[in-house]
Amino acid sequence: MFYDHLAWFTVMWVSVLGVRRLWRATHQAASACASTPPRKTPRPLKPRTPHDCPVCGRPHSTPLVGNVRKPGVLPWRERKSPRGRLKTICTAGYACPTPDCDYFGNTDSTFHALVGDDQRGSDGIQGLKCQACGKRFSSRRGTALYRLRTPAAQVAQALLVINLGLSIADTALLFHHSEVTLRLWLSRAANTPNRPTPTSSRT
Repeated sequence: MFYDHLAWFTVMWVSVLGVRRLWRATHQAASACASTPPRKTPRPLKPRTPHDCPVCGRPHSTPLVGNVRKPGVLPWRERKSPRGRLKTICTAGYACPTPDCDYFGNTDSTFHALVGDDQRGSDGIQGLKCQACGKRFSSRRGTALYRLRTPAAQVAQALLVINLGLSIADTALLFHHSEVTLRLWLSRAANTPNRPTPTSSRT
């Protein structure tokens, strides 16, 4: 009889401890959630003037090269239908590569007809499309990384260590690339101007 009461008392004591621990854990989690303020999502900026980018809402400096405008061609926003999906990728600094297009060579995002066209490859390379002529092309077109299969981060690291003083032969051993490939990257980087990176208003 004594052992039966002892067993019953032990079971009840273990149950009470388990309920107490569960209540304490639940109370602490609720307190942590209540004390953590909710994160505010950044408010999307709206263009204040017609010269501001319709995506990021910020003015972009007009480049000396790339502001080509053919006579009689209106901005694309005045030619397209107001209906349809809104532009979500900032295309400032890029231009349609088709010579026969009305917006060929124009890098002004408030004037040309470029929009984002999905991402490709393991690096997430942003594609672009001209709505005026339908031409699709990569945002890396005309850059040192155009049509390179090596990841961009690895190319940047190799060029960085070369600029820091490491010889091309040692860099080739370190990154497992031939010296010819490294020299090709160097010549491309030296002969290619800096280009912006397409940004999304959703980030």
